[in-house]
Amino acid sequence: MLQRRPQSISPDILAQITALAQENTEYQQDLQQQRDYHAGRQFVHLTDRLRSFLGGSIGVTDKDFKRIRLNIFRTVVNAVVERLIVAKIVTDEQGVEEPLKDELGQVVTDADGAPQAGVVKPTANWAGRTWLHNRMDARQRGIYETTLRDSESFVLVTWDDEQQIARFVPHPRYIDPTTGGDGYGCMAVYQNNDPEQPLLFVTKRWVETTYPGGSRVDIDRLTIYFPDRIEKYSGMASAWHPVQDAGDTSWPLPWTNPKTSEPLGIPIVHFRSTAGFEAGEAIGPQNAINKTMIDLLAAADLTAFQILIAMGWEPIDADGNPLPIEPGTWLGTMNPDGKAVVIPGADLTNISEQVYNWIQWAAMATDTPASRFTMSRQVAAEGTLKEQSVSLLNKCRMRQSELGIAVADLFVIARTLHNAFFSAPMLDDEVTISVEWEPIETRDEDAELARAVLKAEKLKIPLSKIWAELGYSEVEIAQWQTELDLQKQEEMKMQADQLKAQAQNQPPAQPPAT
Repeated sequence: MLQRRPQSISPDILAQITALAQENTEYQQDLQQQRDYHAGRQFVHLTDRLRSFLGGSIGVTDKDFKRIRLNIFRTVVNAVVERLIVAKIVTDEQGVEEPLKDELGQVVTDADGAPQAGVVKPTANWAGRTWLHNRMDARQRGIYETTLRDSESFVLVTWDDEQQIARFVPHPRYIDPTTGGDGYGCMAVYQNNDPEQPLLFVTKRWVETTYPGGSRVDIDRLTIYFPDRIEKYSGMASAWHPVQDAGDTSWPLPWTNPKTSEPLGIPIVHFRSTAGFEAGEAIGPQNAINKTMIDLLAAADLTAFQILIAMGWEPIDADGNPLPIEPGTWLGTMNPDGKAVVIPGADLTNISEQVYNWIQWAAMATDTPASRFTMSRQVAAEGTLKEQSVSLLNKCRMRQSELGIAVADLFVIARTLHNAFFSAPMLDDEVTISVEWEPIETRDEDAELARAVLKAEKLKIPLSKIWAELGYSEVEIAQWQTELDLQKQEEMKMQADQLKAQAQNQPPAQPPAT
């Protein structure tokens, strides 16, 4: 239950929040347009005739985008997002040697039964568990997609007291309802409004809905995250009132380490794409594609079939109404002087070609390979496809650089919370955390295997190193090495037994002849 307090929001903070929300009106409108187009809510205007057979009421235009569109906008974003996959979180810690354990927790032994030792890295292992606990293998795509679509997004890092682990909670960028947004999300406030300067605080706004007495009540909420405290408010932009949620012990909530009383820092990571809206240049081609498809449908509706022109009489139905122009219409007359002229169906190739042309232009404007769009055209050669993908791969590398820093920052904050609230031994704050990505180019497993065989046979590189290059875990490598050693021991024993048997069956050696 909310408890209001008599204080009001700091005038300086209120001024910054209000200014940020109002001065960026044009940006927020553009941002909402990006979201709309990504979701397929695009500018489409059908004629009543097209609307009548595509679905919908005559004259109702607000949902024309649901009746026809060819959404290439999302494809431009997804062409990058689908190549952004974190392989693992890595650290620069030296680690300590400990017995290796398999997935069942059993100690891995060598061929002689002695425990196999491996280097254990506490921070890296903790990061891996945190990643899996937050199911980031699946959830990371949504974070990257939101970031590239909107040019920014946010992830709140909280501490789960019950599970004793950090949680990652994604949030979109806030868009004010007056500019078409849903009033939900975060905003980052930097010194001098410059993202390259220190982050001062982050706001989160949303609408809280309750039903006291069975009646719906919507309350605007605002939470401000500072490095050393968290302030919660309700009300509206011009009259925010401090509140305490159930379980809050004070206002504001102190955000400090209970062990050292030092500030924990702002628990939100601002994911940014300095390239701006990933598909921003696709809006024009997207509108043109939708318009051309409408033209194609309209032309096909009226001219894609042969038309009969009556000469000397007017074709009508039994009620005296003119016959509609549609495929399969038959004309008949009792007029002995009447005749009909046949006009063949029109060739719509020129119009349909324009759809493909606009797709090509969208590909060029967004550095997206044309082959990435579904097209029933001749497939380009492999070399041509690789050449077309160069710009896309370069984009992906740049996005990896920016997003990788943000993902690493998540674990820096999570480590701070772990050391503050977890009772077990602390993690080393000096250890650098970074991200290792999956290759952005499609892996050719056959070629990788061929290279591995070449290294083993020609260069005599140990199999353990080759297995590591192929991405297998230390435990798997240790188990395979043990099996390999056992196999070699067995082969050596068999050879020794064979030699012994041959020696026993061989006749005594004769002295040399004189």
